[in-house]
Amino acid sequence: MGEWGLTNSGTYRNLIWPWTENRCAIAFSCVEPKITYERLKHVINFTSTHGIFPEKVRPDGFWILFGYLTSHSSFVYALNSLLCNDNGKELFIGVGFPKEWQDVSFRNIFTISGYGVSLMLKKGRVKQLIIVNCRDFERQITINLLNQSFGKEHRILKVKLKPGQNKIL
Repeated sequence: MGEWGLTNSGTYRNLIWPWTENRCAIAFSCVEPKITYERLKHVINFTSTHGIFPEKVRPDGFWILFGYLTSHSSFVYALNSLLCNDNGKELFIGVGFPKEWQDVSFRNIFTISGYGVSLMLKKGRVKQLIIVNCRDFERQITINLLNQSFGKEHRILKVKLKPGQNKIL
């Protein structure tokens, strides 16, 4: 329980707050992306069969309050951050993926700096990577693609992106 800040069971401040777990996942997406996946996996444990997140969870697992948009929107934001995110200088794409994720495809996930990312990963190999530069000027960025568990598919690329769509791979 200490890992999640649950040091004094039974007190209000020591509840699990799924939306704060999601916000933590977002924060780690550009620092230690594998933690993003672990945090999301933890939050998924608290979903109902209808995809509902509680606002809070007691240390004994009992739900308090149901279906708050804060939890849902922060989960979507965290999931998008797991797919791709940037810190202004480096664009992280799939860096937090577990090696079991061999077939992943997403289109038009936009980062805060104005990069639209589309990726197609089949059998652990990158089949397509397209980045849209939403600015009206050319920008240089370092792309950190996947992680070491993907072998040769893990790459760090320095690219210049023209305004509009840029096919990288």
